[in-house]
Amino acid sequence: MSCAFGSASKSWMKKGEKKSAGEWVLESGRAVKLTGARVTQDETLVGAVVCVKKKGMKEAWCLATSLKEATAAFVVGLYGKRFRTEETFRDMKDLRFGMGLSWMRVRSADRRDRLLLVSALACALLTLLGTAGESLGMERYLKANTAKTRTYSLFRQGCEYYQAIPMMPEDQLLPLMERFADLLREQPVFQEVFGPI
Repeated sequence: MSCAFGSASKSWMKKGEKKSAGEWVLESGRAVKLTGARVTQDETLVGAVVCVKKKGMKEAWCLATSLKEATAAFVVGLYGKRFRTEETFRDMKDLRFGMGLSWMRVRSADRRDRLLLVSALACALLTLLGTAGESLGMERYLKANTAKTRTYSLFRQGCEYYQAIPMMPEDQLLPLMERFADLLREQPVFQEVFGPI
């Protein structure tokens, strides 16, 4: 398990060298792993602390983890996955750019769980649709001509393509649907769920 804490938090090594977590961050961008570190004012012992600020990151990541045998790169990668999951939930909750789940009011836990399952499936399908469109070069219709990198997430692209389907010219729609079907067949979970249909 890994969790982040502020770069102003105190972090200690076994040798007793006391610094704020942000002071352990190297300017080179290389991750620093402190095994057997103590964090916060309570001096709570954790398996390890990883501090990193790679090029392009707005803020340094100072990650406490129970995985003391794991490499710094593995811990950073694991936290990156968690961060993407958080972004997915944000997309699902957003009314304008997502599915608007923050506006839903559900009284029972069972209904909430079913709603989250349907939303997760829709999110996965829209992400695959975005992947299909991007593989066909359709993302160039969604971004400024000067942009060299992806400006919309695959999920957001999928939402845009889905909204455009009713009015999309057939010469664009057919390749998009064929590529989407190919990607769908490549996903084992969708094969298992939708295979009999």
